[in-house]
Amino acid sequence: ANRDFNLPTPTAAGERCKVTLSAGDATYVLIVKANSVELTRIFITNESLEYVSTGTGAGDWVISQDGRKSSVGSANRNTTQSITTTTITKVSLNNSVANVGDVVDVVTNNRINIRRTGLYSVSALTAIAFTLDDQETLQCLIYINGVINTYSASWVSAGVADRVIVATMSTVLSLTAGDYVELWIYHTEGASQNTNTTIYPALSLFEIL
Repeated sequence: ANRDFNLPTPTAAGERCKVTLSAGDATYVLIVKANSVELTRIFITNESLEYVSTGTGAGDWVISQDGRKSSVGSANRNTTQSITTTTITKVSLNNSVANVGDVVDVVTNNRINIRRTGLYSVSALTAIAFTLDDQETLQCLIYINGVINTYSASWVSAGVADRVIVATMSTVLSLTAGDYVELWIYHTEGASQNTNTTIYPALSLFEIL
């Protein structure tokens, strides 16, 4: 299970306490606390944090050396998935490209999990295997905890035919430990289409420390 590490109550200002994680875990984390209040979490091999006391109170600790590592997740769909027209559909990510901190799940839930509260750079791309026609659209949607958060759209102008279109987006989100991020796709081609197997639909996430 998750474990708490409570920083000791300092006896003077200037004391130091260093926490190092020798071996990371794919499921559980070490929760670093001061005065029983969570400061952060570490879960990647060789992550470390050093704190210095500013007084003699149980919560009188500030970070002096941040040795955390950014969790990174990148996954794509590298085989065909049928997307029904005018139906928002979750992309079943099936291929892990980068997975620092064991945040990528392409086996059970097809998503990227958040294991530490903070800021994250999130980017996504959608593409389907057809040429868009007159006024048809393709959308790239990011969902947080099963709810739409943000999206982008590409479309073909009136009177234009046979255009290969991708929809991409990039954003910075404040996310909480336990959140999860998914990629969804939408198009108005008029008939079901497969995801592109040359330009893979993809979702990537980088923790900003």
